[in-house]
Amino acid sequence: MNSEFHGYDLTDLSKLVGIEVEKWPKRIYQSTQEYISATEAALLSSGLDPDSYVVTELKRGLVYMKEQESKVANELRSAFEKDIKSGIYEIAIYLIELHKVKSIKGTKRELFVYEEGVYVAGDDTLKMAIRELLGELCTTHYITEILETIRDRTAIGREKFIVNVDLINLNNGVLDIRTGALNPHDPRNLFFTKIPIDFNPNADCPTIKEYLSEVLEEDQIRVVQEWLGYTLYREYFIKKALICVGEGDTGKTTLLNLICAFIGERNLSGVSLQRITYDKFAAANLYNKHLNQYDDLSFKDIQDNGAFKMATGGGFISGEKKFGDQFVFKNYAKLTFTCNKIPDVKDATDDAYFNRWIVLPFTRIIEEEKKDRRLIHKMTTATELSGLLNFALEGLKRILENQNFSYDKQTHEIKTEMMRSASSIARFASDCLEEAGGEWISKEGMYQVYGDYAGGNKIPAVSMKAFGSRLPMYAPYIAEFKPKDPKGKKQITAWRNVKLKVAQPDDFPTDSFDEPSQPSLLDTS
Repeated sequence: MNSEFHGYDLTDLSKLVGIEVEKWPKRIYQSTQEYISATEAALLSSGLDPDSYVVTELKRGLVYMKEQESKVANELRSAFEKDIKSGIYEIAIYLIELHKVKSIKGTKRELFVYEEGVYVAGDDTLKMAIRELLGELCTTHYITEILETIRDRTAIGREKFIVNVDLINLNNGVLDIRTGALNPHDPRNLFFTKIPIDFNPNADCPTIKEYLSEVLEEDQIRVVQEWLGYTLYREYFIKKALICVGEGDTGKTTLLNLICAFIGERNLSGVSLQRITYDKFAAANLYNKHLNQYDDLSFKDIQDNGAFKMATGGGFISGEKKFGDQFVFKNYAKLTFTCNKIPDVKDATDDAYFNRWIVLPFTRIIEEEKKDRRLIHKMTTATELSGLLNFALEGLKRILENQNFSYDKQTHEIKTEMMRSASSIARFASDCLEEAGGEWISKEGMYQVYGDYAGGNKIPAVSMKAFGSRLPMYAPYIAEFKPKDPKGKKQITAWRNVKLKVAQPDDFPTDSFDEPSQPSLLDTS
């Protein structure tokens, strides 16, 4: 039930004669016979000389496959009829050898089969093969017995599924990034992932490069190049996540779609930042993925920074599937998000959280007449993606040498940028307030100035209660205070150790600003 014949690979022979036949055992072919039929149909429509040597060899190979398929099936079925117990064992051994089956120790004992250089979930493939072999003798009970025998014979620990991180599994082979050599696929390499791109050292990606130059600055493009390379690497050795922030029509979602096409749908997960921090099952979705992406994050606050830091930390994290085993693994799915506004965090004092981020602002609005609705299709052709692979490998080489990204923002700069995007209070505190020992501003007056600032900048204002509870997070030097009002008549609530950065509200950094109706409430005397 494979495509090899007398040392030749039928798929390679098909390519030699210029016909397109999907490789066996792609899921499109539910049986060897379907593969044979597809090859014959492609051969008939090719218009090639039927007497040529390669075509003759291909035909002979198909005949041989038919004969071998029938012979093996008859022998196994005959053995099964004579002795069911022995027959179950023989079928199990045959399928293990044919599909290079592996199973993971645990309650569920997941089955994996080897397909074109990568191990994939194997239950359906094996069940189909059992039905083909047993024909009318097949029952659900026999399928279960054979699968359990396969599990017993193939179970290995999850930790055994580890491959040298310097090897990248690609469509046309395994690339060694240390030597640049492209080696054939080998079932001894226990890959769970394969990047769906052919390696061609001469390929380029002019369409992609033009797009990047239209939406990003040169220094930002270097970061994107390095991030693309980082997604290929099955280790989280630099503790960073990427967040693309900007208004609509700035190209950030297009970049995310491009990264997804580059890494391949089977190699990514889509867990939101909020879910990573509160859902105990979310981490399991990152297992054996190159990328975790989420487009258009919500504005909801991040309740707990810990899970995020674990996912980007490069160490062991705990994963658990519903009704399945709990297990530990090292995450290498690079966390990549887009948003219009960065989600706020409950603990804004956690500098380690902010230091984990690369913030990529998208500021260039793409005008309606310049939009190309087919751009993502033009950028994801086989040729462009092969060129993008070379582009990404350059970035990977750079971060492996430098042990960091070409992103030189310090933690306090990242924190300020993220908080300003996340919170109107943070933006107000940054623009309008400064520490001033011994001075104070009434709470009511401060909130009024904040409201005018938010209105002038066309950003949503929060309630006075929310403003009062969160302002100390963004202006940690302030403290609550209950002085007498400037006229000495009554006690008021106020913030001390703070003053406005500008002398008059009209000078605030805003497009329009109305002077407070009760300026006495701002009195700090």
